[in-house]
Amino acid sequence: MKIAVIGNSAAALSAIEAFRKHDRTSDIVVVSREKHPAYSRVLLPYFLQGRIGRDQLFFPAGRFAGGAKVRTFLGRSVEEVDLFRKRLFLDSGEKIPFDKLLIASGSSPVKLRIPGWDDRHIHHLWTIDDAVRIGRLLKGKKELLLIGGGAISLMVAWIAVQKKMKVTVVERLPRLMPQVLDAKGAEIVEAAIRKAGVRVLTRTTIERIERRPEGRFRVHPACGRSFRADVIIVAVGVRPNVGFIDGGRVSVDQGILVDDRMQTSFPDVYAAGDVAQGPTAYGARPRVDALWSTAVEHGAVAGANIAGKETHYPGCLGGNVCEFFGLTIGSVGALEESSSAVGAERSDSHGRSYAKLFSRGGIPVGGLILGSAEDAAWLGALRSCILSKKSPPDPGAPRIAGPARAARRLGPNSAFANFLAPPRMAKPGAEFKGTP
Repeated sequence: MKIAVIGNSAAALSAIEAFRKHDRTSDIVVVSREKHPAYSRVLLPYFLQGRIGRDQLFFPAGRFAGGAKVRTFLGRSVEEVDLFRKRLFLDSGEKIPFDKLLIASGSSPVKLRIPGWDDRHIHHLWTIDDAVRIGRLLKGKKELLLIGGGAISLMVAWIAVQKKMKVTVVERLPRLMPQVLDAKGAEIVEAAIRKAGVRVLTRTTIERIERRPEGRFRVHPACGRSFRADVIIVAVGVRPNVGFIDGGRVSVDQGILVDDRMQTSFPDVYAAGDVAQGPTAYGARPRVDALWSTAVEHGAVAGANIAGKETHYPGCLGGNVCEFFGLTIGSVGALEESSSAVGAERSDSHGRSYAKLFSRGGIPVGGLILGSAEDAAWLGALRSCILSKKSPPDPGAPRIAGPARAARRLGPNSAFANFLAPPRMAKPGAEFKGTP
């Protein structure tokens, strides 16, 4: 059997590893438009910060490939997929035959359309080449503009502050990290960022960017005074790489639609990772979840099914953990209140720790936490409870006096009481130790 894989990141590697557990003889061909061997995208901010070296980004050779029969075409793009004749056509003119296909082509940063915009001078932190380029640009520069108020922007802002740069963050929505935090959590984050000297402009869009003769930029917001920048980095989201897919044969919405086996609407064609739009674990409509952890889960299910081992995906939970400006921020699952989902929150009296649990009919569907790494460890237990549809376990005496009193009033078996005191678990990021 011939297996073709489009992509060479988390979903593809996880799929190959899972496939090789059941089939060690079939040929596997990997096509990737990146020229580099497989590396960990989630570690790019740490590389940019100088906490790890470039070589530590790459995975050990053969770790995910099972050590047998994996042929790679790096620096090549798939221009067309012939689903009926089962062939890939590459930009190099090469043709790759397959019996089964995994599309794990990932996503690309969203590019803004602004008068004066020039892609040669506007940057995204998405690939290893981006990180190397940005690292060079930040040396000796004074003023940085970050367009977008999500996790990537704020991690880069923290790095720039440590380099003594003047930093401005522009977010078009009313608050920072709008996909993760509610208004109260965003207030805590914004306060910490402003305290570090970062200028934060919410409800703001860029009207025009003017490049000056000396190479600097004059940035004109839609309202307010213009300001200068030496470097501009954009992080306003990503889009699945589906341009080479025949949407008439493979069902595509925001991403490629897949079932709980990662099977697309076309036989023998699977999709996983950022490019796939699949089931959720909390009953929401299929969604694209552009996270490393979700890509790994997708890939494991896809790889097993491609090998003929029927495996079903319980659905994505999303979630992420990041650290910057002395805060650890994490989330998992559904993060919106509605007529059927309610939120219960806790915070300490000093405003340094904040968390919120979302539940439906007494069963947790999501949560967010902001505070220390120890606080964020609660998300691991919550994740298991969401998947098993059980209330969070009783971890013992709550650590925060105010919520503890509320918990006693509600009773020891209430979901809210259990939520108030996260259990002590391994610190977020521990799974990456020793994993470049």
